[in-house]
Amino acid sequence: MTRSQLLKRMSGAVAVAMVLSLTMALQAQQQPKAGALGQVKIAKDVMANGQRLAAGTYTVRLTGEQGKGVVGQTPDESQWVEFVQGQDVKGREVAIALSSPEAKKVLKSVPAEGGASAELLKGGDYIRVRLSRAGTRYLVHLSVAK
Repeated sequence: MTRSQLLKRMSGAVAVAMVLSLTMALQAQQQPKAGALGQVKIAKDVMANGQRLAAGTYTVRLTGEQGKGVVGQTPDESQWVEFVQGQDVKGREVAIALSSPEAKKVLKSVPAEGGASAELLKGGDYIRVRLSRAGTRYLVHLSVAK
C-alpha cells in the first residue's frame, strides 16, 4: 500500500470516527440525564419504591441514575425519577424511557412534548404517570395504596 493510499484510508477512518462521535453527542443531548420532566397531579395515595406517596401535585424530575432495567431493555430505558413537592423529595420510582417512535408502537396516545398526565388504569390497581421531554416519553407505574 502506498503512502497516499494509507493517508486516504486514515482520513476516511478519522471522518467516520468524527461522525460517530458527533452522533453520540447529539443523542446524549436529546435524552436528558437529570432535571424536571413536568408536573403531575396524582389523585390517589400510591406506592413508589415501596413507600407511600400521598395524593397531590408533584414535580417529577430525572435523577440521572439508571434503573436496573428488564430483559430486552437497554440501561438508558430505565431511569429513576423523583416526585418532589417544594424542595422535598417525597418519593422515587423507576420510569421506562421510550423514544417517540417506540412510544407510538406501545401507547394508544402519546403525551405532547412537555406534557404530563396521570391516569388510573383499568381495574383501579395502578396509576400510570406519562411525561414527555426532549423527544423521550417516560412511563411510571405506581400501585394504588391499600
